[in-house]
Amino acid sequence: LEIENCLINKNQKSDTEAKNLFVLENSTLALENCELISQFEDSGTIVNSSNSVVLIDNCGIINQSASYAAIISANFSKVRVRGSRVSAISETSVAFSAHDGEVELESNSCKVIGTIGRIAEFIGLRCSLSSNTFIGEVDTTRNSSAIWKDGNVRVLADQNNVIKGF
Repeated sequence: LEIENCLINKNQKSDTEAKNLFVLENSTLALENCELISQFEDSGTIVNSSNSVVLIDNCGIINQSASYAAIISANFSKVRVRGSRVSAISETSVAFSAHDGEVELESNSCKVIGTIGRIAEFIGLRCSLSSNTFIGEVDTTRNSSAIWKDGNVRVLADQNNVIKGF
């Protein structure tokens, strides 16, 4: 699925509605020059990806939820985000949560707002982080770092990133 130059606004009105804006399984999502705005009643994720490819270029993405908000949750997927602005706003906020696969973040402005928040949680994958700004408006007594990764993460690049508020 390719989407260009589009505004997408998701406002969940009940708990019976889907908790994701996009669900990918063995597929590809490419977003370019788009604005995505989501509001979920309790918890929600913009992109939930399994065995897929997520390509985001020059987009603005905001997710607001009461309990948990994520921009991308990916398992065994390739995720590339470039030149974009992302914000997750909730009691617990995570911009990127990924398990296995590969994540590349380049020239983005990423922000999490909430009691507990991280820009990324990475498990067992390869990642490249270059020229990003990571901002947290979080309870710093409950947060240890902007990026959390387990011992199986292989960092290919981590350069020119600015981290504030963690």
